[in-house]
Amino acid sequence: MEIIIGRESGSQQPRLQISCDGKKYYLGTPGSVNMKVSRQHCKLDVKSDGTIVSITDITDNNYMYVNGKEFKAKKGVTFADVIELGPEKYRLDVAAVVKTVIGTPTYHIAPLRDVYDNYQKELMDMQIKQGKFGAISSLPMILSMGSGVLVTVVPGINPAVRTTLIIIAVSLMIIFICLRMKTASSNPQKRKELDDNFHKNYVCPNPGCKHFFGSMRPDELLTNKTCPWCKSKLVE
Repeated sequence: MEIIIGRESGSQQPRLQISCDGKKYYLGTPGSVNMKVSRQHCKLDVKSDGTIVSITDITDNNYMYVNGKEFKAKKGVTFADVIELGPEKYRLDVAAVVKTVIGTPTYHIAPLRDVYDNYQKELMDMQIKQGKFGAISSLPMILSMGSGVLVTVVPGINPAVRTTLIIIAVSLMIIFICLRMKTASSNPQKRKELDDNFHKNYVCPNPGCKHFFGSMRPDELLTNKTCPWCKSKLVE
């Protein structure tokens, strides 16, 4: 589907004009589009589900910017990208353009609930493991203190027993120091991998948006009913 975007023709107070399949649509209030935007400035190639295939500057005299850089054509544009037209950089609301022509797409977030729940579960598991490891790490100190108490309370204790306890305590202490060093280097990497995977998958299901939902829980998304960025309808 090809959508032509430009300034409203025949008006001194132009709005944004959108043309598709012989139909014309208008966005904005009168005068909201500056005269530096051409009547046919750029075109969007869009799939039926609202995914943007590409955006193209129609003529050589126009200016089109994507995220601050000038382009004549750009593939893989999403609703999160900043599109600006003309030398005065009119900000184009791509999501509103696509919604006007195609309507509001609906997407199911059931898969996102699994992504969110799995992420929270793995975070909890990491915290529990760290807590258990911390508790076990105190064992060498307990043994050292215990041997000291035995020496005090039972003066005639076999020196071999006392020496054995001390050796066990020192050995365990060395082992746990090594384990702590290993954990200290591996845990941040595991957390980073977990967070990176979450950022990659906990995103708007609209292929043209893919914006990260951050700390918003699935129930919050259903309460809001729409994606905060592309305004797609979200259902269970």
